[in-house]
This record gives sequence, structure tokens and C-alpha cells, in this order.
Amino acid sequence: MDLLLYLYIGIWVLATNALVVWFRTSMSIRIMKILRIIPNDIFTNDEASTYLIINRGLIGELLSCPICLAHWLSALSAILIMILFPGISWWFVLFCAITQPFLSTSVLNKWH
Repeated sequence: MDLLLYLYIGIWVLATNALVVWFRTSMSIRIMKILRIIPNDIFTNDEASTYLIINRGLIGELLSCPICLAHWLSALSAILIMILFPGISWWFVLFCAITQPFLSTSVLNKWH
């Protein structure tokens, strides 16, 4: 039981840090420019979010929505943990995918 708690906290810290870096720094803009997701004339997170929602469809919405991004980061991290630790069930993945976005975005909103 202690292992599950440690893994859950680890996934939460990972997702929260990723959200803070993605939405509160210019790192996301640099990464998206390198991957050619956005054009070179975009410089702020607001401009990037607007461009993504208008021009990139579902992927753009997922990259510009903190709750969506937190959900998928948590779910994918929990699936990876489940693969690395074979005794962990799908309930852990489901629990992380449902609860982590609320916790991560709550911390992200405190930084605003």
C-alpha cells in the first residue's frame, strides 16, 4: 500500500511540474516551434493557445488545455508504472487519470 501511495505522489509531482513548465514558461513555445507545430511568429502562451485551437484541431485543444494535458500525462505515467511494476492493477491507472488532473491544475492555478 505504501508503494502505491509513493507512486501516486510521484505521478502527481511529475504531472504538476510538467504543467507548470508547459503553461507558465516559454518552454512550450520553443518545443512547439522546434516540432513545427506553431509558426515562428508566435511568442506568448496566449498566442500559441489561440493558434493551436484554431489551426490544429484536437491535438491543439489537448496541448492548450491544462486539465486535458494533466489527464493524459497522469494516465500515461500510470500505465508506464503499471508496466514497470506488474502487480499494479488498472484501477490505479483509472484512479490517477481521474484524480490527478484536479490536483495538478489546482497547483497550477495557484501560480497564476
